[in-house]
Amino acid sequence: MSSIAIRIGAFEFKDNHELKTARDLSAWLSPDDAVQLITCAIEAEEITFFIAHGISDNRFKRLDLTETRKVLGYSPKDDAFQTFDLRLFES
Repeated sequence: MSSIAIRIGAFEFKDNHELKTARDLSAWLSPDDAVQLITCAIEAEEITFFIAHGISDNRFKRLDLTETRKVLGYSPKDDAFQTFDLRLFES
């Protein structure tokens, strides 16, 4: 029997969200990326146990996606900082 645990970050829809800080945005998981991640986990073979990080491809990432990409073939497309139009300024 295999078991894959998904650590879901900040799952929110774009039009109805309460993401307020860069910390929230760095952990965002878009609906499209969530579907892809769950599909990858369901279709994964030869895994006894794995903890997958469930965030999108955010410019700044709260969790490291290296192993999740490698083990599950997860390839997130969305970036919270771009989706929510957060502009970063240099001082």
